[in-house]
Amino acid sequence: MCTRNRNLINSLFLFVLLTQLMSFTLSSEVTTFVSAKGLSIKILKTNAISFIHAEILIFYPDKINPAISYLTVENMFNSGIHNTVSNLLSVLKRMGNDFQIEHRVDYLKISLNFLPGRISLFTQFLDELFSYKSFGLKRYNDSIFNYRRHFKRKSEWEKTMARQYAYSHLFPDHALGNTVIDADSLLKINLAQIRSFYRNTFRLDNSLLLLKGDLNPHITFGMIEKDLKSFKKAEKKETLAEKLKVIDNRKIIVLDIASNESPIIFWFQAIPSLGDNNHMFWRVMNNILFNYPIGVVYKRAALYGIRNIRKIETEMINHFQVSVLCNTIKINYSDIERFIMLVDSETRKLTKRKIDRKEYLDSLNFFLGQAKVNSSNFNHDVQMEIKKSILNLEEKNITISPKIFQKVTLDNLNRFIGNFKFMARNGNHIRRPEIIVITGNARLIKGYLNILKPDFIYSAY
Repeated sequence: MCTRNRNLINSLFLFVLLTQLMSFTLSSEVTTFVSAKGLSIKILKTNAISFIHAEILIFYPDKINPAISYLTVENMFNSGIHNTVSNLLSVLKRMGNDFQIEHRVDYLKISLNFLPGRISLFTQFLDELFSYKSFGLKRYNDSIFNYRRHFKRKSEWEKTMARQYAYSHLFPDHALGNTVIDADSLLKINLAQIRSFYRNTFRLDNSLLLLKGDLNPHITFGMIEKDLKSFKKAEKKETLAEKLKVIDNRKIIVLDIASNESPIIFWFQAIPSLGDNNHMFWRVMNNILFNYPIGVVYKRAALYGIRNIRKIETEMINHFQVSVLCNTIKINYSDIERFIMLVDSETRKLTKRKIDRKEYLDSLNFFLGQAKVNSSNFNHDVQMEIKKSILNLEEKNITISPKIFQKVTLDNLNRFIGNFKFMARNGNHIRRPEIIVITGNARLIKGYLNILKPDFIYSAY
């Protein structure tokens, strides 16, 4: 087949991919309100689901002890540490008890699902959430005593620990790096600090509420306004965003975890924030390296004597000034060092050569599949609204769409990678803002790291 025909077929394939992407986004009618007391509300009207989905975001201040925020929420929502049920938990139980709590460095997210007939109970829940009065010394002591037991019950708790240490080293001089909850930090706080944190943080003007379902937006907003009318409107203090400084080197951290499971490598890398012109270039590069099972790392593993890599998973966490990629790899103890050296080798090769068209199209196909899966989730449009709100971006900058891939052409990608080659040729340091966290038996891990020496060994949990 001649080159011209092949290029025509590739171009048509790319056009089909991008056309398909345009049809994936689920649309709901979005109405935005701001209550008299300062609560930001977005209501997504749709009859596509038979229940109401709600998400509440409460934003954390820049300077905060993470142990205080964690124990505040445990005292409020963890029924396992209470002998008595608070009004807050009682209302949640009557709503159906279908709720989840997600801790992030920068905000707390509370997700709830309930039947349409219980919307009045939801407004009661909001009232209880923002006027919580059930803090007590026994509950506080129980939450500290049971901290590790409750923490280890969570799914992927090892990743949560790895993220804490990774962030503390990626962003050492920023609020994002203030993440590690250890025994010492728990012993240094008291109940008065939890009450003070709750009072200053759980405020209507510091929160975002999103509701999705077959709702009349104006009637629903009126119900919320009526039930929250007794709250005082706080004076919102404008704060300047803390300037983010990212480390420009690499650390290898070993967390000692007593487990019979295989060790896990969590490979974190700070990249430009969502909406930045270079954001997608970094993601495509990461995909070419780590994608399972067609990424170059997986395909070349056998050459390094690595024959038993478990599935590699990639997660991206978006913050206002930066995004963080985390590649998770389960592997044998004896293969840890070889795997890290393999990634280093393939990364160097990638910055010295050109990406070929097949790699480029495979990467687009991967993002196409991701877009299909994400857009089929019932709360996909809710998550899009959250991103738009907290990242202050338009939807075109946060959706995998033709507009994004018009910028991420094969030529543009190779020009971007060529910058690394130019820096290396001119003797400039190529920044590698990476933290590699390995969880497992620290003694065994150390025994297999003959060339790469970890910077820190932590004995944890």
